[in-house]
Order: sequence, then structure tokens, then C-alpha cells
Amino acid sequence: LLHRVGVQYHWFNYDYHDFDDFLSHLTSRKRKMIRRERENVAAQNIDISIEKGSTITEELWNLFYDLYERTYAKRNGTSGYLSPEFFNQIGKSIPEQIAMAIARQDQVPIACALYFYDDKRLYGRYWGSIREIDHLHFELCYYTGIEFAIANNLSCYDAGAQGEHKIIRGFEPIKTHSLH
Repeated sequence: LLHRVGVQYHWFNYDYHDFDDFLSHLTSRKRKMIRRERENVAAQNIDISIEKGSTITEELWNLFYDLYERTYAKRNGTSGYLSPEFFNQIGKSIPEQIAMAIARQDQVPIACALYFYDDKRLYGRYWGSIREIDHLHFELCYYTGIEFAIANNLSCYDAGAQGEHKIIRGFEPIKTHSLH
């Protein structure tokens, strides 16, 4: 087997009471940047909500799949490797471990991020949007996940691969190991 060492960026919950408590532990420059990014999203009349498991409707799953496909097509010109049946099945078989952040503009869903979680960790894996909107990716994929982790007393948020840009948003580099 070949041993591969990599880096991911995880956020850790140091017993934060809420998002503002988390922000208070960052430098002034980072706090201002995050607040500005979040305000930019809100100023575009975008509201964010989280649906958990069985409250995620078939309509939202269909939207999520369409956005997931759009993200793959835009990024590398291919289809996503997961099928609509996969998402339908996980929605039915492990609803207590799934949450979906939904961004709505003027009450119309425009973006979604899918999270998996257990009693200790949050895992962010897939996201998509109907169009490019400044800072919406950061809001759904990082800040909303951090709020969810704090609210649910989760100790860690693994927001997925890539992203040195996560460091300025409160994530820490973690060495990963895998055998292939």
C-alpha cells in the first residue's frame, strides 16, 4: 500500500456559545471580513435556513440534485458521480444524520449545501447555486455549518477537501493519512 499524507481544514468548537462568541476569538481583521461577507449576502435579500432529515422535502432534494449537477458541469464539464437515487436513498435511510442549508432570495430557493453529522462532528460535502452570488458559498458551506455545529454542540466541522482560504475563516490545517 502507498501511504498518502495530505491536508484538510477543520473547524473546532472550543465551547463557543454562539457565532459571535466564535468571532470574538478571531483577529479584528478576520472578524470584519466575515461580518462583511455575511452582510453582503443578507443585503441581497437572501435568507438562510436549515432543514434536517425528514423535513427535507422531495422538492428540495430535486433542487439540490440539480444544483449538484450544475456545480460539476461548471467545474469540470462532467456530471456528478452520485445519482438522484443515491440522494433519495440517504434521505430515507439516514435522515437523522442529514441537514441541508437552503438559501432563498425573495423566498425562492437559489442554493443548497448538504451536511452529514453524528453526535460529535459535522461534515460538509456538496453544494450548488443557480448562479454566482458573492460570498454565498462561504455563507452556506462555512458560516452556516459553524452555526449548526455550535447550536448542536458538535466538536468539529470537516468542510471537505481543499481550501487554504478556510484558514482566514477560522478553520485549522489538519494532516490526513490514507493508504492506497
